[in-house]
Amino acid sequence: VNIEKVSITTSSGFTQEITNQVVGLQIFEDLFSPFITGSLVIKDSLDLLNLFPFSGEEFLQLRVSTPTLKGSKIDGNFYIFKMADREIVGDRSVVYELHFITQEAVIDLNKRISKAYSGRCSEIAKTLMEDKEFGLQLKRKIFIEETKNSTKYTSNFWSPVKNLLYLTEAAINVDNSPSYTLFENHEFV
Repeated sequence: VNIEKVSITTSSGFTQEITNQVVGLQIFEDLFSPFITGSLVIKDSLDLLNLFPFSGEEFLQLRVSTPTLKGSKIDGNFYIFKMADREIVGDRSVVYELHFITQEAVIDLNKRISKAYSGRCSEIAKTLMEDKEFGLQLKRKIFIEETKNSTKYTSNFWSPVKNLLYLTEAAINVDNSPSYTLFENHEFV
């Protein structure tokens, strides 16, 4: 795996490149999770903890590729939500783990929709993914399999993801199969 770029940006706009301090990287793409998550293990001898107080408002820019796999590049911005396992390993070195998740998870946490929806399940899902006011505001490539059925429901202060999960349960494809799922990977949402 080539770790091409890892940088952290604070809420005040200060950015620090930390690619050389990365000891380990884990990225999780789960078929049953709507968001990509991951963790970085950092060996810090630059005293980043004083530069970044890690208050929960930092963003991670990550660019990773696997040379032997075509189309395996991950290039995106993530939200750092947790620092764990901090351990002093030397006179001036600290090792800790930063946990991150895609930015859409934060958008989902902060939106509650009270609105009636009607139409084909796939069209409602596309609206919920792209809409700036009520949706996840996705700008990446989205794959939505067409549905043959329509639905009519009222979102009772549900988050965008809860609405999308409801639609996956109600949707039926052209082969009469009700086997939809909502997940995010490095290529598609």
